[in-house]
Amino acid sequence: MKKDKTSIWDVKPSLNIAGVISRSSFLDEIYGKPSQESIDKYERAFNARLAYEKNCIAKYDYPDNRPSKPPVNGERMEDFACRFGTTIKEMKDVEMQVEVALQNGL
Repeated sequence: MKKDKTSIWDVKPSLNIAGVISRSSFLDEIYGKPSQESIDKYERAFNARLAYEKNCIAKYDYPDNRPSKPPVNGERMEDFACRFGTTIKEMKDVEMQVEVALQNGL
Protein backbone atom coordinates (compact mmCIF):
# COMPACT_ATOMS: atom_id res chain seq x y z
CA MET A 1 0.00 0.00 0.00
CA LYS A 2 1.14 3.39 -0.88
CA LYS A 3 0.38 6.37 1.35
CA ASP A 4 -0.76 9.60 -0.19
CA LYS A 5 1.49 12.41 0.68
CA THR A 6 -0.50 15.50 1.57
CA SER A 7 1.23 18.70 2.47
CA ILE A 8 -0.12 21.19 4.89
CA TRP A 9 -0.75 23.55 1.98
CA ASP A 10 -3.21 21.13 0.42
CA VAL A 11 -5.52 21.14 3.44
CA LYS A 12 -8.06 23.94 3.43
CA PRO A 13 -9.11 25.20 6.81
CA SER A 14 -12.77 24.95 7.65
CA LEU A 15 -14.33 27.71 9.65
CA ASN A 16 -17.06 27.04 12.11
CA ILE A 17 -19.59 29.37 10.50
CA ALA A 18 -22.30 28.52 13.00
CA GLY A 19 -20.31 30.24 15.72
CA VAL A 20 -19.69 33.42 13.72
CA ILE A 21 -22.28 36.19 13.72
CA SER A 22 -22.11 38.93 11.14
CA ARG A 23 -22.56 42.53 12.17
CA SER A 24 -25.85 42.88 10.31
CA SER A 25 -27.39 39.78 11.89
CA PHE A 26 -26.21 40.97 15.30
CA LEU A 27 -27.88 44.36 14.79
CA ASP A 28 -31.02 42.67 13.47
CA GLU A 29 -31.10 40.54 16.61
CA ILE A 30 -30.73 43.58 18.86
CA TYR A 31 -32.86 46.15 17.01
CA GLY A 32 -35.12 43.92 14.93
CA LYS A 33 -37.23 42.52 17.74
CA PRO A 34 -39.47 45.00 19.48
CA SER A 35 -39.42 45.01 23.24
CA GLN A 36 -42.54 44.26 25.25
CA GLU A 37 -42.56 47.89 26.38
CA SER A 38 -42.70 49.18 22.80
CA ILE A 39 -45.44 46.68 21.94
CA ASP A 40 -47.51 47.84 24.92
CA LYS A 41 -46.90 51.49 23.99
CA TYR A 42 -48.07 50.83 20.41
CA GLU A 43 -51.19 48.97 21.60
CA ARG A 44 -52.15 51.77 23.97
CA ALA A 45 -51.72 54.37 21.23
CA PHE A 46 -53.64 52.23 18.72
CA ASN A 47 -56.53 51.58 21.11
CA ALA A 48 -56.70 55.26 22.12
CA ARG A 49 -56.74 56.42 18.49
CA LEU A 50 -59.33 53.79 17.58
CA ALA A 51 -61.63 54.85 20.42
CA TYR A 52 -61.14 58.51 19.50
CA GLU A 53 -61.92 57.88 15.83
CA LYS A 54 -65.01 55.80 16.61
CA ASN A 55 -66.23 58.50 18.99
CA CYS A 56 -65.66 61.27 16.46
CA ILE A 57 -67.20 59.37 13.57
CA ALA A 58 -70.28 58.51 15.61
CA LYS A 59 -70.88 61.90 17.23
CA TYR A 60 -69.15 64.70 15.35
CA ASP A 61 -68.60 63.84 11.67
CA TYR A 62 -71.34 64.60 9.18
CA PRO A 63 -71.84 62.02 6.41
CA ASP A 64 -72.25 64.68 3.69
CA ASN A 65 -68.66 66.03 3.96
CA ARG A 66 -69.58 69.18 5.87
CA PRO A 67 -67.01 70.31 8.44
CA SER A 68 -67.39 68.32 11.61
CA LYS A 69 -68.47 69.80 14.92
CA PRO A 70 -65.72 70.43 17.47
CA PRO A 71 -65.69 67.81 20.24
CA VAL A 72 -66.70 68.82 23.73
CA ASN A 73 -64.37 68.68 26.74
CA GLY A 74 -63.79 65.09 27.82
CA GLU A 75 -63.96 63.77 24.25
CA ARG A 76 -60.92 65.45 22.70
CA MET A 77 -57.77 63.68 21.57
CA GLU A 78 -55.94 64.82 24.71
CA ASP A 79 -58.62 63.21 26.87
CA PHE A 80 -58.35 59.87 25.09
CA ALA A 81 -54.56 60.01 25.37
CA CYS A 82 -54.80 60.52 29.14
CA ARG A 83 -57.36 57.72 29.53
CA PHE A 84 -55.22 55.20 27.67
CA GLY A 85 -51.86 56.36 29.08
CA THR A 86 -50.29 57.51 25.83
CA THR A 87 -49.39 60.77 24.10
CA ILE A 88 -51.00 62.66 21.25
CA LYS A 89 -47.87 62.19 19.13
CA GLU A 90 -48.05 58.42 19.56
CA MET A 91 -51.73 58.52 18.64
CA LYS A 92 -50.95 60.50 15.50
CA ASP A 93 -48.20 58.02 14.57
CA VAL A 94 -50.71 55.15 14.35
CA GLU A 95 -53.29 57.09 12.34
CA MET A 96 -52.82 55.08 9.13
CA GLN A 97 -53.05 51.72 10.91
CA VAL A 98 -56.30 52.80 12.58
CA GLU A 99 -57.72 53.99 9.25
CA VAL A 100 -56.95 50.60 7.70
CA ALA A 101 -58.51 48.82 10.67
CA LEU A 102 -61.68 50.94 10.39
CA GLN A 103 -61.92 50.27 6.65
CA ASN A 104 -61.62 46.54 7.33
CA GLY A 105 -64.51 46.67 9.77
CA LEU A 106 -62.82 46.68 13.18
